[in-house]
Amino acid sequence: MKNNYFPIFLAVAALLSISFAGVSDFSSKNTYVVLNSQNYEDIVSGAAWAAQNGHIFAFIANNEQGAFWSEKFSSKGANYYYFESYSPVYFGMGEKLKPITSADTQFMLDEKLAAGKLHRSFENPNLIYAKDGNLPEIFAQMSKTSFAIIVAKGAGQDAISAASYAAAKGGGIYFADSGDAAELAQSLIDGGADVLAYGKICGSIAASAGSRVNCINRGSIYLDNSRMLQLYSEEFPPSQALFASGKVFEGSMISSKYPVALVGRTEASPELLGWIASSKIKNGLVFEGDSNINGAIATIKQESRLPVFVKLSEGSLGNSNLQPVNMMQIPYSDVIVEITSVKYLEDGIGFEMLVKNVGNWEAHVRAAALLEGGESASSGLIQILPGESRAIFVPIDASSYSSGGIIEMASFYVYLGSDPHVIESIDIINFSDISVQKAPYSGAQEMRKYAKEQGSNALSLVVALLLLVVVVYLIMHINSPGASRIVLDTREIERAAARRKKGRKKRRGRK
Repeated sequence: MKNNYFPIFLAVAALLSISFAGVSDFSSKNTYVVLNSQNYEDIVSGAAWAAQNGHIFAFIANNEQGAFWSEKFSSKGANYYYFESYSPVYFGMGEKLKPITSADTQFMLDEKLAAGKLHRSFENPNLIYAKDGNLPEIFAQMSKTSFAIIVAKGAGQDAISAASYAAAKGGGIYFADSGDAAELAQSLIDGGADVLAYGKICGSIAASAGSRVNCINRGSIYLDNSRMLQLYSEEFPPSQALFASGKVFEGSMISSKYPVALVGRTEASPELLGWIASSKIKNGLVFEGDSNINGAIATIKQESRLPVFVKLSEGSLGNSNLQPVNMMQIPYSDVIVEITSVKYLEDGIGFEMLVKNVGNWEAHVRAAALLEGGESASSGLIQILPGESRAIFVPIDASSYSSGGIIEMASFYVYLGSDPHVIESIDIINFSDISVQKAPYSGAQEMRKYAKEQGSNALSLVVALLLLVVVVYLIMHINSPGASRIVLDTREIERAAARRKKGRKKRRGRK
């Protein structure tokens, strides 16, 4: 969206009720919750609090939006909550607001819970505001119930997954690191809260809080999300779900009326497909531009026959052009691997691909080889830690394609994800002039053992999925910023070119 269109767009968004499949909740009280922060934790927790109270939520993404809301706050035609962090997007607004002294202010019940942090504006008594360095705690203190969810700081996908459940329960979201999680959980329990630890933070809490804290931690963001969906369905049977990557945030994606279901870039987990079938939801929602999850949505529609509606954009008065949805980037695992070499081990009877993890998160990688004659085979799933290099072995007999110490062509399907249960990227890479080498006897023996242990289970799966993968890839696969991706080492490309040139000279010499 162009910057000069933002004020017009937001003015209409503030006046018009959007009735798109329950995407936006508009309160009859006409109350707005506006967040001014660069911190996603503030934004997500604020959205959950707004949703549980039926308020209209908005967050400031640029200076134009900040100026718009600054002007709106002088209007007494609506009620406003304005929250500003110590790292705002739009500077100076909090300093301009003058508070009424506490002696002259009669706060509502929820405001009393955050006494001393909330202020009523002197110029507009319909505006209540706070400037604080820990906004999630303020929202949690003002939550409608004593229910609390603890997630790890920096675990953006966990926060997105938990927020809609917190909104439906009327509870708050707390963010903690491994050092203070146990103390936070204990203080909440001592205060009478019903505490749920969600995701990897469970490991830091379980030892001290024990059975007094409910815990969801199945070692996978997607399996954890499936369990969260089950809890949501048991208590608040939904008619729809929002499918999201958890890597970006849109202002109306957190609702008390439907849960958030996490999907990978190219596929949905079997557990999610099972939940869709058992929950009997009638439709799904997805936001345009959500980290390129078209492949996963196509899988959901094909496997479950569930209609999925796309929220494309919202128009603005006097402008017929479609406007993109306002989004905020959420921290997530950046999975990038570099293929540094590919060779064929004659004694090992298979391809060895050396892969280095150059991202900031553990990578789960599987490779499948496809020869020109149609033969195919797959490796097992390999976990590669950040900065680590590991060899992936694909057991397949390609000796008949060897000529002059090289194999002219082989295609590889590289399956990549930050989670062992969901593929986030499928890349098809063609390698030419692959070097044929004789592995030492011990190496060949290890390769055969590796192939037996790792490769056999995946072979049948790859053969069954191969045609589907080709279709999905060709139609849906588009590399996008932040997506899991493959990087080819330029040195390997140069070596391949040199081998081709040398091979041509040899062939001309034989003639």
